[in-house]
Amino acid sequence: MSALKILNNATIKRFEKIEDYYHILFSDGNILNIFNNISYSSDFEFEGKKVESVSELKEKIIILIDGGSALIIGMTDNDYNGPEALALKCKNKPDIVWN
Repeated sequence: MSALKILNNATIKRFEKIEDYYHILFSDGNILNIFNNISYSSDFEFEGKKVESVSELKEKIIILIDGGSALIIGMTDNDYNGPEALALKCKNKPDIVWN
């Protein structure tokens, strides 16, 4: 089971690009930082929306968002912008890093 399943039904409180990565803060305090290349509909408002499901595949991670949009995180060698792909910070648990 993927550690990202903890995001199912979580509400996105803030979605923002910070310099060269994306920062997603969830209403329960969990944080997902994405360093790899991602794609999403730029006209979609993520804040206040819930995560419907998360699928972690070898070549990509798909986060489906309530309202019909998705965040797609590339996981191929060409998608990496540094040593880490993403990092999940959960309250009272160790950080989980994909590299």
